[in-house]
Amino acid sequence: MTRPRKRGTKPAKRTPKPGPADLANRYDQLLESVADGKSVRQACDAVGVNRGDWWRAIQADDALFSRYARARELQAEALAGEIRELAESVTPQTANADRVKLDALRWIAAKLHPKVYGDFAGKGPEQVTTIGELHLHAAQRLTAESMKALPARQAKALLSSPEGQSDGGADEPR
Repeated sequence: MTRPRKRGTKPAKRTPKPGPADLANRYDQLLESVADGKSVRQACDAVGVNRGDWWRAIQADDALFSRYARARELQAEALAGEIRELAESVTPQTANADRVKLDALRWIAAKLHPKVYGDFAGKGPEQVTTIGELHLHAAQRLTAESMKALPARQAKALLSSPEGQSDGGADEPR
């Protein structure tokens, strides 16, 4: 059941959905805003794109998704520039507040582009991100002499498990 309209009010105007050319233009503007350092929420609001429509569009279009990934990398670069400017403008009076801002910006930049700004950035192929990889790298660093010093069962488990990892024998029959 619909409500009757109050006297003296106009019906709500509906804005037409943008056409494909207009939508592509808006997506270009959105990507530029993200690359300049704005969040996706801010960029969507600025260009008038529904965030749900945006997420569905990048999931459906591989080319748009790759452009979005590149914009996110550029966003991390923009944040790095902002971090530099903030670090150069620190005074003794603003040091504590600026430290909080710097840490937040560094964290965001690390999440946006972890290969460059992450905790293990610049460490090359030895970058370790999981416990399993930590165990694998530790086992690979063991020398032949230290392997001989290990108890035979532990050395056998290290050498025979997939990728040199051992779960401590929890699932192995005894």
